[in-house]
Amino acid sequence: MLDLLYEQTDAQLRTTMAGLLTQRDVNKRLGALDLLLRCKADGRIPQEELLALAQTIKKPTSDEQVLIDELARTGAAAEAEDALFDAAYVPDFTIDLHDTADAAVAAGFDAATNIVHVVNTVTLDDIFPCTDEELLSIVEKLDALYTAHEDYEYKSRWNGREETTLASGFYERADTERTTGAPDNIKYYPLPEVWEEFYRKEIKDFRVLYQLAIAVFMSKAEDALFTEGLTRITERDWTAFPAALAAKKLNHFAEGYRGRQRGKNVIRVLHETHAEENRPFVFAAGLLLMRRAL
Repeated sequence: MLDLLYEQTDAQLRTTMAGLLTQRDVNKRLGALDLLLRCKADGRIPQEELLALAQTIKKPTSDEQVLIDELARTGAAAEAEDALFDAAYVPDFTIDLHDTADAAVAAGFDAATNIVHVVNTVTLDDIFPCTDEELLSIVEKLDALYTAHEDYEYKSRWNGREETTLASGFYERADTERTTGAPDNIKYYPLPEVWEEFYRKEIKDFRVLYQLAIAVFMSKAEDALFTEGLTRITERDWTAFPAALAAKKLNHFAEGYRGRQRGKNVIRVLHETHAEENRPFVFAAGLLLMRRAL
């Protein structure tokens, strides 16, 4: 579709881009910014005019801002930055990965062997800082908080944009402008400030949230081999927490279809929200667990 729009005359294209940039649908605005960048690359329309069009977006999303910044890049500084990237570059060194248990290995580049030694400093204690009892306490508090707000009414994006309540489900709001493929974020859901405050005051640390998300969404062990492998990798027993959680019979942490897992969905979305700003930890934790699985 963008290719067809780009084939218009300059005057028609200007009108089309200006119209798309005023749309509420963020994907249409992103399409317009893509057209602006094509015009810049081809020298079809002066950069100043393209920037003026882009700046009609009053509150750009993070994705839009990336494209606007690219549109603004110019001159020797931009050329120097582009020169730093070589798509054909092939690394001529070896990476050797170790965990903190390998105390004899020092991180850094060994010029004699042309090897970069990388030490992952994240440990299992970092990934799983809480006991099952501490996790259950957090879950009980979240269930109570959700119950206190369960009559809150909002329009859901997935229920025909009709009024619903938190008691019916924790769904994305109808008034959000979420880019297709963008990570989930608590800001797209009802009462985001309530859940963010709970994260700050009760969960307090992303490591705790990371462990909590694993615990509440852990699949039930299908056989002894699965259980043994999981215990060996994590050095934890994962069978007790699901049973203890089920025994609590909490209103918003039930088994079954997604609408009954309202509390779990709050944890899921909080995790996805804060995983973005904790990517180094998520990467290092995943790396450690994968290495232990080998």
